[in-house]
Amino acid sequence: MESLHVGKAITATEGFDIPFGVACLRYFADLMQNLALDVPHALPRMEARTHRVAYGVCGFIFPWNFPFDLLLWNIVPEPI
Repeated sequence: MESLHVGKAITATEGFDIPFGVACLRYFADLMQNLALDVPHALPRMEARTHRVAYGVCGFIFPWNFPFDLLLWNIVPEPI
C-alpha cells in the first residue's frame, strides 16, 4: 500500500520505510516502559517535580516522500 500511495519502488519501501517504521515503534515502546513520567527533584525546602503529559490534539503536514515514517515519528511519541 505504501508503494502504491507514494509511487515508490517496492524494494525501497520494503528495504527502508517499513523496517524503519517498525524500529520507530519498537524504540518508543521500549522508551515508554523505561521512562519515568513523574520525576521528583531534590531541591532544599521545596516540593518540585517534572510531570510529563501528552500534548493533546495536534495537526501535521507531511511531505510526499516518507509519509508512513513521518506519520509514525509524529504520532507514536505523543504520550511522552
